[in-house]
Amino acid sequence: MALEIEVGSDLFEVRGNDGPEIFESFFVQFVTSKGRRFRHEVSYPAAELAHDPEDGPYYRRVWDAADRAEAFAGRVRARLAAGGKLNVDHWVEVDPVYGSDAYIAFEASEIAPAKDYILRGGSLDDVPSSIRALL
Repeated sequence: MALEIEVGSDLFEVRGNDGPEIFESFFVQFVTSKGRRFRHEVSYPAAELAHDPEDGPYYRRVWDAADRAEAFAGRVRARLAAGGKLNVDHWVEVDPVYGSDAYIAFEASEIAPAKDYILRGGSLDDVPSSIRALL
């Protein structure tokens, strides 16, 4: 099975001294030929909590976060190219690629029943958050 190794990112918000601040967090994921996506458990946030003796805690930008994620992705690609395998204990399945075979199966088995439940008067709060985000 050919795997596509990618670096992606999400945004996250922290409460800074002057209000909310938005940072990026990078991750490495692999995608199967059927569109299933698995994200590695380690992420590379572009901010870390630091402490200034005068001003107290603050969030410091981590400038090399994207480079660190890309370096890890490169090591994974090299390992696979050399015939190595991935330890699936460190990878978590996330939402499938939109429009892929895996997404179509996911839509039929998870999303469609949740939509039907809500249309019949069910509470959105009863739907798992991973499905709720896709509705």
